[in-house]
Amino acid sequence: MTLRYPDLISIDEVLRGKKKESAAIKQTNYTRQSYSFHTAPPIELHNPLHGGPYIQVKDASYIGTLSGVVIDSAGNPLLLSNRHIFFPQETGSNGRPLWQPIAAPGSTSARVVGITKAKKSPPGITFPVNKKLTSSDISKIPTFYDAAVASVTVPYSFNIPGIGITTGHTEPKVGMNVTLAGGTSGITKGKITNSSANYTTAEFAGSGNFTYIKNVFIYSAPTDHGDSGGVVVETATKKVVGLAIASDENNPSLNVGCRASVIANAFGISFVGKS
Repeated sequence: MTLRYPDLISIDEVLRGKKKESAAIKQTNYTRQSYSFHTAPPIELHNPLHGGPYIQVKDASYIGTLSGVVIDSAGNPLLLSNRHIFFPQETGSNGRPLWQPIAAPGSTSARVVGITKAKKSPPGITFPVNKKLTSSDISKIPTFYDAAVASVTVPYSFNIPGIGITTGHTEPKVGMNVTLAGGTSGITKGKITNSSANYTTAEFAGSGNFTYIKNVFIYSAPTDHGDSGGVVVETATKKVVGLAIASDENNPSLNVGCRASVIANAFGISFVGKS
């Protein structure tokens, strides 16, 4: 597997029409936001804000997908996506505005929909490239996840077009039917093909290091660049299985997700939406 992590898309590809946000993740109540400097179709302003569309940290060059709205332990709504989307390397920090619709870096009129609040990933997962991990080493490595939350500053909805309102979270099981809501791919369907896989990557590990990605799941719902952060739910129950984080560069039906259960525990959040 040629792991594509993170599974982002450049802002230039979208603004110049090489890629576009899927029409499948529209609500019925939305308005169009056009920009004179690009040749792409108008970019949708999603109002109320919901899971599924592209989301961008202010001035970021790469974007991904907004997972959706979750609830913290105090009952407050939060926006959820991958850490590498809300906290990209070039512009990532607490307190940065989130934009939707996406806009060219430097924009002074972009719509702010939230403020980045917290990022988390497990400790003890990065090693020098010359380190040969033993089975004992691997047993001590925690389950991998890649997530971040932000406050929400605009009207929002728990309803994800093509999926509905999520009802909680569940563990992946081989053969489980799942649905993905991705900014580029829209609504796609597939199955869990591996409930516990391990990989390594050099991304975000720092020079001379690698990251060990443990206990993630593999699913077959097709994805594309820009779908990182997309929510993966069990189709029958609308329970969240996890978030899209990576895919195989050569096979759009071989994709990687991190577990919702680990994210819920790390942030103290609930995936039970409200109508």
